[in-house]
Amino acid sequence: MSLIAELPGRAAERERLSRALRDAENGRQVIVLHGEAGIGKTALLLSCAAEATARGFRVVEAAGLLPGEPVDSPLERRLTVLSSVLQLCRLGPVMITADEVDAETVGLLMFVARRLRRERLVLLFAARSLLAFGRVSAEVTLLPVGPLRPNAAAGVLDSRPVPPRGAVRAEILHYAAGNPFALTELARAVAGGTLAALRRDYRISVTGLLARTFAPELDGLPPATRRVLLYAAAAEHDDLGDVLAAAGASLADCAPAEQARLIAVLGGRLSFARPMVRAVCYFTAPFGDRQEAHARLAAVSAESATRDWHVAHVGGTAGDFMAVALERAADVAAAQGRGLEVAALLERAAENSTDRHEAARRYGRAAAEADRCGDIDWSRRLCDRVVELTDDPRLLASALAVTGNVRMYRPATETLTAAERLLATDPTGLADPALTTGVLAIAARSVLTDGAAEGVATLRRLMTNLPAGGSMPALRALAECVADPAGWVARTGPLSESSLLRPLDGPAERVRLLAVGGVAWITDEVDVAADLYRRAVDRVHADGSIGVLAVATVALAESLFDLGRLDEAGRVLADAADLVGANSASPMRRAVVTQLAVLAVRRGRLDEARRLLGQAGDPSDAESPFVAYLIHRAAGELATADGDHEAAVRHYSAVFADDGTPAHFLMSHRVALQLAGAALETGRRAEVLARLRTARERSEPPSARRRWSWELAFALLGFDADPDRPIRLLAEPDAGVRWPYEHAVAQALVAEALRTRRRPVEARPLLVSALDTFLRQGAVHDAEAVRARLRATGVVRAQAGEESAFDQLTAQQQQIARLAVRGLSNRAIAEQFGLSPRTIGFHLYQIYPKLGIARRDQLRDVIPAC
Repeated sequence: MSLIAELPGRAAERERLSRALRDAENGRQVIVLHGEAGIGKTALLLSCAAEATARGFRVVEAAGLLPGEPVDSPLERRLTVLSSVLQLCRLGPVMITADEVDAETVGLLMFVARRLRRERLVLLFAARSLLAFGRVSAEVTLLPVGPLRPNAAAGVLDSRPVPPRGAVRAEILHYAAGNPFALTELARAVAGGTLAALRRDYRISVTGLLARTFAPELDGLPPATRRVLLYAAAAEHDDLGDVLAAAGASLADCAPAEQARLIAVLGGRLSFARPMVRAVCYFTAPFGDRQEAHARLAAVSAESATRDWHVAHVGGTAGDFMAVALERAADVAAAQGRGLEVAALLERAAENSTDRHEAARRYGRAAAEADRCGDIDWSRRLCDRVVELTDDPRLLASALAVTGNVRMYRPATETLTAAERLLATDPTGLADPALTTGVLAIAARSVLTDGAAEGVATLRRLMTNLPAGGSMPALRALAECVADPAGWVARTGPLSESSLLRPLDGPAERVRLLAVGGVAWITDEVDVAADLYRRAVDRVHADGSIGVLAVATVALAESLFDLGRLDEAGRVLADAADLVGANSASPMRRAVVTQLAVLAVRRGRLDEARRLLGQAGDPSDAESPFVAYLIHRAAGELATADGDHEAAVRHYSAVFADDGTPAHFLMSHRVALQLAGAALETGRRAEVLARLRTARERSEPPSARRRWSWELAFALLGFDADPDRPIRLLAEPDAGVRWPYEHAVAQALVAEALRTRRRPVEARPLLVSALDTFLRQGAVHDAEAVRARLRATGVVRAQAGEESAFDQLTAQQQQIARLAVRGLSNRAIAEQFGLSPRTIGFHLYQIYPKLGIARRDQLRDVIPAC
């Protein structure tokens, strides 16, 4: 099942349910999904039931087990159900599902569960509360189903046939509070609408299905109580005394709502039982009553910030007074981290501004918040309003500098043209070095995620405008590094020794992490890139800046692929998949889908990889060379896994133009080894060697890592001229530690070249080392391919369960130990494995305690004769 658009935001819950199905091999499992109405319990239950069916379980609804005929006693009823379940369990594994259970059903099934402990039986309940379960015993696993995270909630909306945009989207996300049912119903109610339509048409939706689902008790409350609830809903965070004063009510008017469990009153505050209860109380009221509530709350409010917020929600006033109030209300919302609401308020402030300059400034601020919070289309429209209203270079530059997510994974031409126009107005026209740096950094990000050579050349020319000095060093470093990666490294030295790694305070730290993470990724300091991007993603979740989430995740996933951390890559891609949803027009979606396809190939799930690549579409119509590269790379890996090496050559070659120019200045180089391997399999060695040599001549100066992979590709394709050169290149110091996946791929390719030239003894240690790397990483398909090659060299892996300490070593450790017993030095052993002598020494110091020895000369006493 694809991770895209399948129960977004529920990866952890689905994994826990899958584990329950696996654990049922050892005995009965009882799981209780619990959470509010509409939160997705039924969807999870049905998903788990489908997986259980695929695993061979017989899935039965609890209602189907209840006796059809009357029985004499409760005990007889329980025994009848027990007998039915026992009979089913004798035929194979069983899952019993019970949605929205009552106490009687729970009692019947728990009676069964206590008596069938060893059967392959899963009981899966879904309930809004745990009251029906009484005292929950330790044998029951409680699985709470909470609100979706902001990225998943945004993905749900973006997956709609007509996704809501702008202020409408902001209000839906705010009021739905992560409830999937509320998100979809509210989006359906206002499909294609405007903010004005939202404020009126919501009432139609909420008084129907949503009102019945979340607050059915509301209709039975006294008018005074409903008035208090409206004012409390409008107030959101106001003091209860202000709410009651504005509503002309008393504390006694709250009691009926408390008794209906819609609210709780504690410590002078009124809180709603669930977020959607507040939405129902607010939107079931007539529009005029809502405006009156805000006006009266503004009148009694003691704090100016609160007054401004209420004034912003009162209609009938226009002009600069309202614009100022709306902007102040936006500042309050910004301090509370409500980014999309900030954008909506600023947009309204701009609409009410009589001064074009002020309107443009407010639209620019709104665009920045919309961009940061992930509503890219809205941000683009707001930026267009800035361009329409002003020719002030500072305002235009500000709008460009803070809306980078609008421009990611699309052709860089538009961004570069805008940057060039702004920087050409006057060398001092922007009068702000930080602003100039910001513009160039946005242009650099656009070039990085586009990758066309002409974009790099344009960026280098623009970099002559980069101010001298230390303004915004992280963004400055990113711009310089994209424009000239090799030159940046030559000037500054290793990133690991740079002051750029020093943390900053506040929002600047997220900017630093993303920018310096990009520098590390470009310069192939993969472990540093992974660490920085990982921390950036954590901050994105913390501050709600989900606009950069998918962009950062793509780079993080690439770094994790290089490091062989497939489990972590799967988690971060599932997170990004929640955000991009099912929006087939999104370049980010295509990027994430293709990375998930690569993950599926390496995990050995080839059918899933084929489905995902089908969703990614044709690389020829990709939005940028970067997206096209990702699709070709995934298709090449899948073709190789399928044994279609001709197709692999086609896809890997497609990341270079016909004249050999890399389609993406940074990424195209990364398939050089895979292309060489596919060429060896197809006999197209000379043709591909010539193509790669041309590509290398037309490429930017490579990093140390890329230089190594280029040379190794050339050595493989020209193997007969110098058969030992690939082995020497594999011994590059620390290559196996810094880039373990690519190094293992190289070992397997060199070993195959040796084997086909009747040198199996030299091939074996390389294959053993590659196999151990792939097994550690969970790269199932790669490991199986290497196992097959090992068998071809005459090596049979020891079977699990054998008792000697030597057999508990990994295959690589066994080979190293045998070579050490024969008297080979660490350097000589390293040459055979393509590792560094230091790495071999590290392995030996792990081997000694496992064998119960302390020194190298004791190995001969504990290693079996071979």
